[in-house]
Amino acid sequence: MLEYSSVHFNVMSVADRESAVKDILGRENSGPEFMVAADIMRAMVILYGAGWESDVLDVLSGLWTVKNLPMDKMGELHEKFQDGVKILEKAGIITVQTIPRAYLEEAKPVNEKFYKTSDLTMLMRLFAADRYIDKYRFEMTGWVIPRRE
Repeated sequence: MLEYSSVHFNVMSVADRESAVKDILGRENSGPEFMVAADIMRAMVILYGAGWESDVLDVLSGLWTVKNLPMDKMGELHEKFQDGVKILEKAGIITVQTIPRAYLEEAKPVNEKFYKTSDLTMLMRLFAADRYIDKYRFEMTGWVIPRRE
């Protein structure tokens, strides 16, 4: 791992990262931390590669709603959020930095974690036919399926 100032860069090839993504997706149903990691990758696709922690958590809540998960399961996944983040950081799929973010309600910036994927193109390719992303986007745009008469 290379270090430049306070930012760490994982030196991994695209093939290594792609293999790591496929491995995480293959383990998505093996435990809540892998489900969270997979859903964070979906959130990165939805957010076009980067987002503040509050935005990532909002998208995750939307994805879990689209998946029709019960509230207790959503709570369990929320508790495993940092474990999912660690899996993705270790695999070199995302980086996390705490940086100042402007808020209209505050007189000065507030520090918040900023999540960024190292390879949005690869994630978009691997999640191109993901039913959860498609359903999330469909519901967030306000489209409804017409009733049959």
